[in-house]
Amino acid sequence: MHILVCDDDAAFAARMDEYISEWFRAREIQVQSTVCTSGEQLLATPELERYQLAFLDVDLKTTDGIALGRKLRQIAPDIVLVYISAYLEFAPQGYTVNAYRYLLKRDIAAQLPSCLEDIFSGMSDPRKTLEVHHNRTTSEIPLD
Repeated sequence: MHILVCDDDAAFAARMDEYISEWFRAREIQVQSTVCTSGEQLLATPELERYQLAFLDVDLKTTDGIALGRKLRQIAPDIVLVYISAYLEFAPQGYTVNAYRYLLKRDIAAQLPSCLEDIFSGMSDPRKTLEVHHNRTTSEIPLD
């Protein structure tokens, strides 16, 4: 799984990355995460279309996190967007780009595990496969 974390507070972004890595490590799931401290840095990340999950700060110094989410959706239409912020008043804007969830920074340690659990259970749905018939055999290929 490829994950993006973008927050202009480098210490918070690193902490988010560690929380995420711990969650996946505990489930023995390989994850590749990229931590960015600006929207420009995120958009310069190679192969953005490979990313499946993004945690974006709503209020970045040089970029609007909602606009950043829109750009990400153009590059990777199926990416799961989770917004993180210190301010609750930005929450409604996150849903204009079909955000999966909106998490408050002050509650991140408590809210992140259940958020990841919900996201991952939806992503690993066994019905998301392509059934291929060839030479009297049937194979199921995961769509992602």
